[in-house]
Amino acid sequence: MTRSRITPILAGVLLVLLAAAPKDAARQPAAAGVRATANDNRVASGTLRDGVLSLRLVAQDAAWYPEAEDGPFKIAATFAEVGRAP
Repeated sequence: MTRSRITPILAGVLLVLLAAAPKDAARQPAAAGVRATANDNRVASGTLRDGVLSLRLVAQDAAWYPEAEDGPFKIAATFAEVGRAP
């Protein structure tokens, strides 16, 4: 599968998870300081070896601040590459 096909698939999975996330904005993140960050899609994830892209992901709850760093937040189900921010 080419990168151009993988990106829409991952975006669709993320949207499904965000839609299914709890609606309680007053709930604190499961782990203190876990914040979702925007992905600018400038750095490739995973390892490409012999035409196979391997990507290790972790699913976790994180605080998402859509308006401002100190504004209201929502707990969202997110993906993160192992060792990176969601």
